[in-house]
Amino acid sequence: MFNNNNNERNPTENGHTMLVDDTSNLEWLDLLTKNEYQKSIECLDEYIKKDPKQSSLHHNKGVVLSMMENYHKSIECFDRAIMITPNVADSHNSKGLVLALGLQEHERAIEWFDRAIAINPNKASMHVSRGDSFVALNQHRQAI
Repeated sequence: MFNNNNNERNPTENGHTMLVDDTSNLEWLDLLTKNEYQKSIECLDEYIKKDPKQSSLHHNKGVVLSMMENYHKSIECFDRAIMITPNVADSHNSKGLVLALGLQEHERAIEWFDRAIAINPNKASMHVSRGDSFVALNQHRQAI
């Protein structure tokens, strides 16, 4: 399963996973499915004002920001999510994805994929992302 909080998981593009702790505040997700990214961010910001310690809100904001190609702010959101709940592998993985796919910083990305894998070694997509970064660095042996 995902983690000890019994969060639901909703995969999105580029390997990110949306985290859903509370199904009462999903307006942001509806807006996202309509490609209304900025409105989705504004909605998440309102939820964060009400519950700033809910890491999934920061995580999801990071995913939306990455979809908007606002990579540095996205990383800040993943950092906040990790600070609140450091044992959620998906936040570590998503930070790695932004570093790898958005910023082409594969060495840094591998560090975050390693952290995600240490938390959840059974999630294959994290291993694949790590391998892809090694391939991007022409380190094919490590990719295996």
